[in-house]
Amino acid sequence: QLVNMVKPVNESTIISGSWDGTAKIWDTNSCQCIKTLEGHSHAVAVFVTPTGNLITGSQDLKIKLWGTDYKLIKEWVAHGDIIRMFADFSPIGFVSCSNDSMVKIWTYDGDMISELAGHSGYVFAVHTLPNNIIASGSDDRTVKLWKNFECVQTIDFPSTVWDIKSNTAGDLISACEDYKIYVFSRDPSKAATGTELTAFEVDLKAVNTAEKVDLGNLPSVDQISQYKGKKDGEIKIFKTATGGEAYTWNASNQKWDKFGDVQMPAAPPKEIKYYEGDRLFEAGEYDHIFDVEIGDGVMRKLPFNNGGNYDEAANKFCIRENFGKANIESIIKFLKTNSLPYATRDT
Repeated sequence: QLVNMVKPVNESTIISGSWDGTAKIWDTNSCQCIKTLEGHSHAVAVFVTPTGNLITGSQDLKIKLWGTDYKLIKEWVAHGDIIRMFADFSPIGFVSCSNDSMVKIWTYDGDMISELAGHSGYVFAVHTLPNNIIASGSDDRTVKLWKNFECVQTIDFPSTVWDIKSNTAGDLISACEDYKIYVFSRDPSKAATGTELTAFEVDLKAVNTAEKVDLGNLPSVDQISQYKGKKDGEIKIFKTATGGEAYTWNASNQKWDKFGDVQMPAAPPKEIKYYEGDRLFEAGEYDHIFDVEIGDGVMRKLPFNNGGNYDEAANKFCIRENFGKANIESIIKFLKTNSLPYATRDT
């Protein structure tokens, strides 16, 4: 099955974690597998300690510690949901992150030192920056920076943060769901200006507007002359027939300059559907009753209201249908794609 991640063990071997629930040790000279580490389920995350011991974790909520002889030393339940990634935290130990929204710090022997709570969504990525600053990236569209086990900064993004790395200068590099890579630096001389900074601010504002404001409440672009900016560079989104347009305030010319188009959520569906109810979903009217098929050709009903709780609906659906947690993320993504993030009627 698909390979989840690969890490170097030493000059001649690497370790790979797979979606088949195993980790494999490979000889890079012969390209042959020399050992298979079994015992996990679904996607396996891998990490190598400075002493050469191996760390693995997966959807089974467990972390396993393996010796340099590839024998299991210890295993323990480490998180309340899927374990996503590990990062080194020398000389103390290592860091783990999970779908349970938590970041945890462990000694290399597997003793927990601290747990860092602050994210409101799945934590997909964790990375250690210079000066022992831990960076964590999440489905809540933020990167949080942790110092001395406390959150010292939160950076907002326009979309889910999938991975985090740093370069030799210590700059923070984030890969996001919007197919973009963002670089943040503590060096003021590297700070973005002009169109790059404005584009980022427009994307952030568009996301926040889409989630919190009904498109109908935005001013029409035909009324743009009635609005005056409060400061140079202020960003404002105006409604059009097909979505929205982003403008910046030009203080010197006292006018709005168009910067770009913003894709806003589609108009809410007019048809309200009735669901007969079951042991987890109440009977009543819903904005959507989706037909969901999980690879077996059978259509199953999933009722959902615009502005509803994605996690709750996906979890209920999987419990009702006796599906594993591995399906939750795809269901959440489906709901986000096919519904509106704000309520469109009183429920």
